[in-house]
Amino acid sequence: MSDVRVRATAIAVAIAAADQLADWAVRHEAGRLPWTFGRQLAIRLAHNTGISFSRLAGGGVWLLVLITLVCGALALAVWRAPARFAVPLSIVLGGAVGNLIDRWRFGYVIDYVGVGPWPTFNLGDVAIAVGAVLIGVAVLRPPPGSRSTPET
Repeated sequence: MSDVRVRATAIAVAIAAADQLADWAVRHEAGRLPWTFGRQLAIRLAHNTGISFSRLAGGGVWLLVLITLVCGALALAVWRAPARFAVPLSIVLGGAVGNLIDRWRFGYVIDYVGVGPWPTFNLGDVAIAVGAVLIGVAVLRPPPGSRSTPET
């Protein structure tokens, strides 16, 4: 087994667990919410039956199946893609699995962070966004050991 892939899998599990812990804390404190921090930041409970920005809201079972398949593909990619993509893919996977657990348990994703006019989001959403950016960086950087020649 590749050491980087084992670490990447641990990262995915840790992110999914942290997302579930944060969800639990917000549900536990729901009666005391919202908490506001200044004019732009709030912690409030929201239920999202769709995907990012509440698109495909009410997608039901077919959305649950689709996201389950995407999580499976991401898990496979963590182990099969070039090693430099393992950690960024695992960060996306951890966030997606955290949200998937919510869907299986509640039929919706628990969102709780509100920033200004943006839709409410959660830790899993942040992980998905950060992992996607890191995948983009990995795509744009030359693979380790390769020689890039400057254009003349």
